[in-house]
Amino acid sequence: MARRFTTNIMETMASEAPSEAFSESVSLSEVSENEAGENEDDNVSDGDPEANEMTSCSPRSGGGRGVTLTMLLRDGIIDSGSGSMSVNYLGQKFIGDLLQDGSIQLQTTKEVFSSPSAWAIHCKKMVNPTKRSGCGWGSVRYKGRKLDTYKMMWFNKQKPSDSKEIRKPQHHVMKKAREKAEAKAKSDPAGETEPSTSTSKDQSDCTHDVPIAASVMLEETKAPETTSLRRRPIKYTSLGQRTIEHDQNALVESLSFQTLGKLQPYSITVSSNCLFLMDLHAHLTSSEVVGYLAGTWEPLTHRLTIERAFPCRCRLGDKDNALIVEEEIRQNMDKAKLSLVGWYHSHPTSPAQPSLKDIDAQLDYQVKLNLTKYHPCVGIICSPFDSQNTQPDSSLVLFMALPPEMKTNSYGMPISLNYTVMQEPFLTQDLLNEIKWLCDFCFGAPDLTKFKETWRGNMANLDKLKLSLSNKLPSDQTDDRLLNYVTQLINEADQGQ
Repeated sequence: MARRFTTNIMETMASEAPSEAFSESVSLSEVSENEAGENEDDNVSDGDPEANEMTSCSPRSGGGRGVTLTMLLRDGIIDSGSGSMSVNYLGQKFIGDLLQDGSIQLQTTKEVFSSPSAWAIHCKKMVNPTKRSGCGWGSVRYKGRKLDTYKMMWFNKQKPSDSKEIRKPQHHVMKKAREKAEAKAKSDPAGETEPSTSTSKDQSDCTHDVPIAASVMLEETKAPETTSLRRRPIKYTSLGQRTIEHDQNALVESLSFQTLGKLQPYSITVSSNCLFLMDLHAHLTSSEVVGYLAGTWEPLTHRLTIERAFPCRCRLGDKDNALIVEEEIRQNMDKAKLSLVGWYHSHPTSPAQPSLKDIDAQLDYQVKLNLTKYHPCVGIICSPFDSQNTQPDSSLVLFMALPPEMKTNSYGMPISLNYTVMQEPFLTQDLLNEIKWLCDFCFGAPDLTKFKETWRGNMANLDKLKLSLSNKLPSDQTDDRLLNYVTQLINEADQGQ
């Protein structure tokens, strides 16, 4: 099942995020709306989105070359002003100021762009790093209306009139037309209206307003995990349109950038200490668990380093404690001088592939961490007892989600990410503390894993856990001291039950 965090960390830890950007939660219905509403420039047909974007800029659609914002300003078609420019893309809205020289200044970063296209592609790359081109005249709006509208006004102004009718001065005509367009935008702002989209109750209820406690996996039942549907990931190409018939817990096979003929947009390094803690967390309970990922992002080298995992130690429905846990995690990230770079959760007995809910959540988190500038957001799924995995090492997948490019109410595309493991030279006190706190929290819970029971063959669950963790030990712990410490904690818990 997908787990949605509360907005607190995902929003407030996004660097220099504008406060108004979080006034409403971003749902997949909003993503679909914005794609359908502004996709003259983002149409996809014949599998060639780039060609279609260039086609949408043809003179026939009002985007002919040679016309600039400076020309529209000079002829009274538009006026300079603060907050008059906007771009809506995949659920995210960017606001810009139109300067007197015809350039556009992004309000959040104060960067200045010489053309609508330059500004539009910059904004879109914040949300979707694979975006390479786009027509600004088809996607940038001036006071709620697409720039194409005003460009066509300018073209009409240039046409000679054969009529002998005495006409008003052209700039007054344009002003009236502009005022009419702006009035219409206020009453019916295209692309801003909530669409009538069919979604399941689970989907519509699953928003970022749900606190972390509502998504932590210390549940009493494992019913969704035992269904055959959950154990057989379906192909992404078989999904088609989003419908209420889709099981939101159904797993989807992740694709790869290599399969798509593309390069992964950034390299990923994961600390062995981070993997150790995530794997231990996933093994401790038969229900799903969840946590945050912290690390560093180097934009010049496009390198993401995931250094630490922060398990969420709160139970289902414990809303008050959830806020306390999140605040503690945020403070610990600040003390470590680390940034929020993603989230993790477990699939206890199912394959490490994202569900439909996971994909929706991942898309949402990516948008929230890309509010002002591009910053990767990675999801990790850990499956400790996947019945299809005959090896003791847990199944693990790192993934992101590509937004749907077509003007349809479809799902994002899950993409698995390649990564390298950085073995830590020594055991840190932070890791030791997290292990103790995590065990103390999980021990005594009704869904605590029965480590004395058999996992496979003659191997007990505890031995399986130790083998899985042995691949993630720091260099100074090859003598099994850390594994013996974990074993001691688990044995003490068994004796206490």
